[in-house]
Amino acid sequence: MKRYVLGFMFNAAGATLVLIKKNKPKWQAGLWNGVGGKIEEGESPAYAMVREFQEETGLETVQTDWKPVALMRHRDPGAWPPKLEDFEVHVFACAGQNITAVHTATDEVVIVRRVDASLMDYNMVPNLKWLIWLAREALFEKQIRTTLIEYGELSVDEKHERKYVAEGGLTCPVCGSDAVEGAGYVEVNGVGCTNEVKCLACRSEWLDEFKLSGLTITRKRPTEAT
Repeated sequence: MKRYVLGFMFNAAGATLVLIKKNKPKWQAGLWNGVGGKIEEGESPAYAMVREFQEETGLETVQTDWKPVALMRHRDPGAWPPKLEDFEVHVFACAGQNITAVHTATDEVVIVRRVDASLMDYNMVPNLKWLIWLAREALFEKQIRTTLIEYGELSVDEKHERKYVAEGGLTCPVCGSDAVEGAGYVEVNGVGCTNEVKCLACRSEWLDEFKLSGLTITRKRPTEAT
């Protein structure tokens, strides 16, 4: 199995992010991604993250700067991207004190980009549209547990899921964002109802199901014509 690292360096406030414009592999060409690469023989994921980041941005870090936030695995030849061998990606996040010191150190352009809603329209590798938010949330909320993601299927974060249920669906159960939007209609079958919901931040979609636990009928007097 091939093993890779992928790192997201934010500034100390989590307001900006380092991205790199990929030339290779072919399916990533022209797309923005986090910084990373292949884990070489004998390397730990954290060591590989430090090496790759320095090679691609010129900025030195140490292993303890990088916090593991997710592990992605690909074992389904039918999933996106197609025709890839089995692999796993160790995802890291870092709050860099010298983020403005990064620069283009290879033939792949490096930039520092503001983290805001417009980032969702950026020409990125598709999974970054939720991975960035997951990494940012994990880093700045000091989340210790690493999220396991089977590639092609999104794992709901347990902490965000509990918050989603407790608050009645105000925040995304995947990335924790409050940019949650219902479909605008609810299907009712007599004993319960369902509602299609999506997150505008990480673009996750899910179905809320509710069961009827009680019923109160309020009769109102018709409005008299004047």
